[in-house]
Amino acid sequence: MIAVFGGPLGCVLMLLRRATARPALFLSLIGVALTTGHALWAAAAVPRGLSVIISSAISLAVAAGLVWYTHRKAGLDLLR
Repeated sequence: MIAVFGGPLGCVLMLLRRATARPALFLSLIGVALTTGHALWAAAAVPRGLSVIISSAISLAVAAGLVWYTHRKAGLDLLR
């Protein structure tokens, strides 16, 4: 739930240039990491779990990229 609602909320806050986008996206990243951990654990038991691993890695990369981007923009004082 945190990953699902934290990501869009953080993106909307980032569009509004709010500094609260950073913690919202960070919480979303934590949620994605926990979900990815569970998916990787479950994919180990499935014979064709490669697609689960790839999709989980893409989700984690996108969430980490959003956190990195807001961290960079906060350092440039573009977020209020």
